[in-house]
Amino acid sequence: MALFLLALMGCGGPPTYPIAGWVSYNGAKVPSGWVCFLSNAKERRMAKIEQDGSYRIELSPGEYQVGVTAPREQPESADAMQAFDQMMPPPYVPHRYADPNHTGIVFTVLAEPGELNLRLGEETRR
Repeated sequence: MALFLLALMGCGGPPTYPIAGWVSYNGAKVPSGWVCFLSNAKERRMAKIEQDGSYRIELSPGEYQVGVTAPREQPESADAMQAFDQMMPPPYVPHRYADPNHTGIVFTVLAEPGELNLRLGEETRR
């Protein structure tokens, strides 16, 4: 019985805290995609970008490198696929933001709820 209780106590893992925000590119909200949080321990956590550009995720305290992947939607039929292959639309966010190791975006999660709004593309317009 004591072994069972010890096993249960160890299964909880570190505490997590809600992180919320939104993603925009050149001032326009990004309507779909994923925000990737890469911890110093190289663990990836993904947050889905909703149609209004918002996302929510639970993360443990620590430092994370952040990336964003936002491809346009895929065609729904086989007939549309042929045309799609020839005219692939550009993603909502350029590919340079996809790899959290190379974006230069770093976010520190504290032991409290947090917010990270990602204003992508604006760093090139300053």
